[in-house]
Amino acid sequence: MKEKKVIVNPEEKIVVAMMEDFPKNVVKECMEKCNYVTAEVVRDVVFWNDYDIDKSTNPLFKSVSKCDEFDTFDERIGAEIACSLVDKKYHAAMAKKYALIKKYLHKVIRDIELLEAMHNKKVNNITEDIKRCYIDK
Repeated sequence: MKEKKVIVNPEEKIVVAMMEDFPKNVVKECMEKCNYVTAEVVRDVVFWNDYDIDKSTNPLFKSVSKCDEFDTFDERIGAEIACSLVDKKYHAAMAKKYALIKKYLHKVIRDIELLEAMHNKKVNNITEDIKRCYIDK
């Protein structure tokens, strides 16, 4: 996760937190936390579908923490709240990206299963053809 920028306006009793996302964040995370094969598959899915995945979320996360007019303004508490809200937006965006990757992978699995079934059917047909050859003799 990138660094957050915090802007404090004590007169307005507001704290703003901002954080930029960067493209290919899911690839970096997979390279760090997943096995090599998973990371490479995700990298390829992101590479071939990067527009959908990278454009699925806003690259700038921004949250505002506003103190009630009757409360005493505390910059530290306001910053914690604003930063937590930014983290929440970031993690929601990452979850959305992974959901898109999962959708693509489900399509891949479905296609692979169809190809597997096609080849298994051919194996069965060839086996039946071989059996017929022996029976016809």
